[in-house]
Amino acid sequence: MLTQNKQQDNISVLNKKYNLIQSAIDKTSQSNTTILIANLCNNMNTFGAGFNKKIAEKFIAVKENYHMLGPTYIKNHVGHVQFVPVYRNDKYRNEIVVANMICQTGIISQTNTRPLNYYYLGICLAKLQYYAKQYKAEKELPVEIFFPKTQTKITGGNWSFVYDMIKDTLRKPTFTYVYE
Repeated sequence: MLTQNKQQDNISVLNKKYNLIQSAIDKTSQSNTTILIANLCNNMNTFGAGFNKKIAEKFIAVKENYHMLGPTYIKNHVGHVQFVPVYRNDKYRNEIVVANMICQTGIISQTNTRPLNYYYLGICLAKLQYYAKQYKAEKELPVEIFFPKTQTKITGGNWSFVYDMIKDTLRKPTFTYVYE
């Protein structure tokens, strides 16, 4: 069972020893909870650094679906969220769904020190919350969101601000785990 380091409202911050992807698999194989995994993506049609790389190694369909949107669509639809089911447990009728959230404009560089766009992140978080709420109502299953702590060296974002956005957007009854 997961041990929580810090808990505030409906969000728990888990310490670094937990593997987000393995935790999602374990939870869905042992309970009827559906897991939504937040995955921050850029609008450059690249998918190979940080958490993107880890998610693609375990669930290649997530990367493939992102690329199937096409470079023009990805570039012009920042704020879009693509929901990709990657695992289904027939015993409990639950799933793992990865939410590819296109909220980065470009990739980090000397001229683009913060590709994470907070406005588009907010739009994506609102869509994620709506999806969780609808999923829970339609399927009558509990839903939890697993969110990787954004890496400032990849997104350029301020984690404290991102965390506040998560707290403000991902509300009860959905519970969110942030993996450091």
